[in-house]
Amino acid sequence: MYLRDTFSVMRSSLVSDGIGGYSETLVAARSDVKCYVRQLSNAELVIFAQKNLRSTFRLYCSDIDVTISDTLRILRYGDTSSEMYEIEGIDVLRDLNTGHKRFLQVDLYIED
Repeated sequence: MYLRDTFSVMRSSLVSDGIGGYSETLVAARSDVKCYVRQLSNAELVIFAQKNLRSTFRLYCSDIDVTISDTLRILRYGDTSSEMYEIEGIDVLRDLNTGHKRFLQVDLYIED
């Protein structure tokens, strides 16, 4: 598996609007993280649908600070435009011999 794609972790933040109020906006908490993104197989999509889950993509990356409330802006290898994905689930995959964290497996979907 080659980590050819990149993504930015976008977090919701309150920003002053300059007239005494605040607005919620997405800011990059971390950017240019290497990853691998793949579309779920048909068998995986059937299983996810049976569980009422919306995921259609899976992302693999190093163990970084990402939460289920974050949004990911992903730039796929060979593409010039990025897409925003919502996170449905995060799993930490560990080395079977040592028990140390190896990488994250993140289930994603695009909000309609």
